[in-house]
Amino acid sequence: MNRVDMRRVTQEAIRMAREMGIALEKGGTLFLDEGAVMHLISEALKEYGVIYATLGEAKREYSDILEEYAVSRVDLSRVQDGILVYVPRNTVIEEPISTCYALARRGVVQRVYNLYVAEANAHMVTSTGCYALTDEGAHWSVTDVHLGESARASSIMIHNWRPGIRVSMSKRARILDRAYLSAFYINSSVPERITSMTELLLEGEDSKADSDTIVNAAGSSRYDYISIARLSGPGSSAQLLSRIVARGSAEVRNVIRIEASSPGTRGHIECRALQLGNARVSTLPELLSSTRDAELTHEASIGKISREQLNYLFTRGFDEEEATSLIVKGFMGAGLGRVPEPLRPVVGRIIEELSRGGM
Repeated sequence: MNRVDMRRVTQEAIRMAREMGIALEKGGTLFLDEGAVMHLISEALKEYGVIYATLGEAKREYSDILEEYAVSRVDLSRVQDGILVYVPRNTVIEEPISTCYALARRGVVQRVYNLYVAEANAHMVTSTGCYALTDEGAHWSVTDVHLGESARASSIMIHNWRPGIRVSMSKRARILDRAYLSAFYINSSVPERITSMTELLLEGEDSKADSDTIVNAAGSSRYDYISIARLSGPGSSAQLLSRIVARGSAEVRNVIRIEASSPGTRGHIECRALQLGNARVSTLPELLSSTRDAELTHEASIGKISREQLNYLFTRGFDEEEATSLIVKGFMGAGLGRVPEPLRPVVGRIIEELSRGGM
């Protein structure tokens, strides 16, 4: 296996950037906006056969990859921002390849297309952060993932928007024989509205996907999430989990669906919502099987913090605010163990802040 040392790659890029006089005063974090630094990282990754390119560069130099591995139909002539990550077969990247998108100008519609490809036996970890610096604008994004035979990918996406921002996002993943995708999504913000569509296409034999969604719904925002796993490969399996904390007068609609069409398939849905205010929450698990040799299950609940839970923590010396925060933290952090190790502290800090009603 060809192992990529991302720390060495990043350190080399930083060294070269400083030699070129590029200032890196961002708390140690590299941003996509710093094109020169990204270019240096991209050049260093080429040593391993890894492609890390902006969408503009990908359209010029890697159009064949965009055409061959795209899962969605997107008119790229109308898209300005995005990234291509291509990991060749038998190549392992254990440290996250990170991308950050900032909506900075008022009234702008930001259009993004991302394509992540892991060839046979390749491993990759990716993290994406999206945030706004303005209170008026829109974010539109499509993310495609292609996993070849026995490939593994772990991804995390964190959204931190502001009031007045409208978000429309979709993600589609094609998962081939014995490949595995672990996807983790957190929304920690109060935009005007979010509409999200995730579709996992488990086409390969014994392919597998785990998806965790954490939504902190607050204010008067509207949230609409749809997640679908299509189990068409023999022996394929999927687990779709969602946890929603609803505060204020937010409106949340959460639909999770698993479709099984091949023998030996397995799927499980777990959608839970915790109401801390007068929010309106709808959560709908759907199971559909067209084969008699499938096993599909679901759990769903909407509830509040029970008096018994609070009383127990009161006896341990916690006041009501501390007890509520502790319960919410445990509720939201149930899937933390599935987050890639390098990103677990970051996600843990976000969950800690959200449990106190922050962000």
